[in-house]
Amino acid sequence: MCDPMTAIGVGLSAMGQMAGFQAEQQAVKAHNAAAKQNAINAGLAATRKYTDEGRVLAHEAKETNQEGFDAIMKARQAQGTGVASAGTAGMDLASGTVQAVLSDINRQEADTQYRVQDRHDRGKENYLSKVEQHKAEAQNRINSMPLKPKPSPIGMILGIATEAFGAIPKGR
Repeated sequence: MCDPMTAIGVGLSAMGQMAGFQAEQQAVKAHNAAAKQNAINAGLAATRKYTDEGRVLAHEAKETNQEGFDAIMKARQAQGTGVASAGTAGMDLASGTVQAVLSDINRQEADTQYRVQDRHDRGKENYLSKVEQHKAEAQNRINSMPLKPKPSPIGMILGIATEAFGAIPKGR
């Protein structure tokens, strides 16, 4: 048996280790709560960025469509004017000259349609690239604050047991 002072010392040491364990549990709990909130905030920030990028893409698509529409309408107006002028001048609409002019107008319209589609494709690629960038940023933010494992009571129990066994008198 050990003397009362040693027993009190072992008891106080055990209480200190239990208090330390509880403090460590609270610290891990607070850290993990902050890490979970960080992950939520990172997801929300990425969602806002996706939405903003989507708005920009939609606005650019609308502008591109309008520009394409306007160019096509001008080409069709030029085609109509060319046909009317050729008819008024008494030219044969099947003549090579009239057909060359109409063919050129059709080529310009096709070029406009290609440019419009190309701008749409580049806008979409740019949007998808930015979305991937925002995803990576959000994941990096989440990874910067990983969850911590809960502390194991085994270390506390071993510490208390070591104190207790150390207090047992040797050689009796």
